[in-house]
Amino acid sequence: MNIILGLALALLCIVIGVPGLAQNWKIYIDLPSIALVIGGTIAVSLISARFKDMFVVLQIFTGVWFVQHKPVANDKAVAKLVEISNIAFVDGNQAV
Repeated sequence: MNIILGLALALLCIVIGVPGLAQNWKIYIDLPSIALVIGGTIAVSLISARFKDMFVVLQIFTGVWFVQHKPVANDKAVAKLVEISNIAFVDGNQAV
């Protein structure tokens, strides 16, 4: 629910706060600016993190967007989480 409320509030703020958006939204699309933001974000991420970590993030990103996922039964997922937490509670976090 928080996500939906947050997205609705963000959209409302953009529509109200950006002048001229209702008349011509295309004036706010600037490809060089988009390239700067995306390229700068990737560059700063590469500078501040180890390459191994960035490779893992890339694998997760491509796995989330481009791989078909099998549905997981909720009861089985909850049972597995309870099993893992019981092991951690009894034997300590290092046992997990």
